[in-house]
Amino acid sequence: MKKLLILLLGVSLLMSCSNDEESTTFNDSPTSTNVSDEERVTKSAVVDPILKGLYVDMINSPSYKAFDDAVKAFGDKLGDDIPDSEVEDESKMLNWISNNLTLTGFSSYQIAVQDWDNVVGLSSIAIDANYSFHEYLAGTTSDELLKVIELVEPQPQPTNCEECYAQFQICSKSAHSKYTNAVELAAYALKKGYISNHGYGEACAAASLARNKAIRKCHQAMDNCCPGPK
Repeated sequence: MKKLLILLLGVSLLMSCSNDEESTTFNDSPTSTNVSDEERVTKSAVVDPILKGLYVDMINSPSYKAFDDAVKAFGDKLGDDIPDSEVEDESKMLNWISNNLTLTGFSSYQIAVQDWDNVVGLSSIAIDANYSFHEYLAGTTSDELLKVIELVEPQPQPTNCEECYAQFQICSKSAHSKYTNAVELAAYALKKGYISNHGYGEACAAASLARNKAIRKCHQAMDNCCPGPK
C-alpha cells in the first residue's frame, strides 16, 4: 500500500515540480505575469463554499494548530539544504537526514525519527478531528482546494516593489498547488482504500513539510528582490 501511495504521489509531484537545483529568485522589473486586483477577486470568488467552510474550521481547530506547529518546528530543524525531492517522501527524507545530520538541527538521527513520528501522529489526530473536511475533499475536482487556500491564507501586503510581490504570488501559488495536488491525490487514494489512515496522515505531513519549505523560499526571494520595509 505504501509503495502505491509513493507511486501516486510521485506522479503528481513529477508533473508539478521544478528542478531541485534551481533557486527561487525574483526581479523587480516589469512582467506580463502580474495579476490585477480585479482578476484576483474574480478568480478567488469562484470557490466551493462547503469546502471553504470545512477548511477554515480545520485550520482553526486546536488539533490542526498542534500539528501545524509541530511540522514547522520539524522543518526548522531540517533546514533548507535538503533537496525538495527528498522532502516529499518520508523514506528519502529520513535517509537524507541520516547521511547529512550535521546540516540539520537534529542532535541525532534517532531524535529526528522520533520528531517525525510525532508530526505524523499529530497529523492523524488532526485528520480524525476534522474528518468531514478530508472526506469532502476526496470528492472534489482538482484545484478546488487551491482556490480556497488562495482566498483564505494570509499574504504579505507590501506598499512598494509591486513586481516583486507579483512574482511572490506566482511562487507561493506554485507551492500551494504542489501541496493541494499531493493532498487531493492522497485523499482520493484513502477513499478508494488504496492507503491506510496512517498512510494518509503521513502523506499530509510530508506535503505540509514540503509546502512550508517552498513558502520560505518564496519569502526569502521576495526579501532579496525588495529589501527594506515592505
